[in-house]
Amino acid sequence: MKRKWLEDLDGWKSLDYVRLKGVPVRRSTQGYLLDIKEEALERMIARAIIENGIPFFGAEVQFLRRVLGVSLNEFGRRLNLTAGAVFNWERKPEARLLVVNEVAVRALCAEELGVPISGWLSALAGKDRKELEIVVSVPKKSKRREQQAAAKNGPVKLASASRSDFVPAWVARQRARRAKAANGKSAPTDLSGRDSS
Repeated sequence: MKRKWLEDLDGWKSLDYVRLKGVPVRRSTQGYLLDIKEEALERMIARAIIENGIPFFGAEVQFLRRVLGVSLNEFGRRLNLTAGAVFNWERKPEARLLVVNEVAVRALCAEELGVPISGWLSALAGKDRKELEIVVSVPKKSKRREQQAAAKNGPVKLASASRSDFVPAWVARQRARRAKAANGKSAPTDLSGRDSS
């Protein structure tokens, strides 16, 4: 078994003001690796940037666009702009967006990421670029939760197969039911997808 621990990281890609606390790390033959999906970590950072009113510079726009997984054309289309306009923002990582553009980008990203935001213009405009500390919490398996689930539902495990999956137990149960209905076979009782027999 590989040794695992929690690590604090300063900076994330082009966002040097981001501090991550409690990031799960493990040692492998290739060196030290994050023991969490990078996409999940980046979504946490994006949500924190939006919630904390960090002003948007070109670096933030590029980071948020990549977290959303959209092209320059698509991002521009959603903002009713050209891809060239978005490219110009991203090309200048230290140039702050105009307040109107910043509000539009913040509202779009908040909607896409499911972040509740205020409708007031003063609340949507960024305040100042401050150090942003994000505490990463990874769900741990709980014996008490497993025992409660076993008493209620039988031998079904409530926690997912590995900590890095981030699949809620109800999603795994729903997938198992769909697989059973599609195949006409019995669904595995273990939520990791493996047959427990």
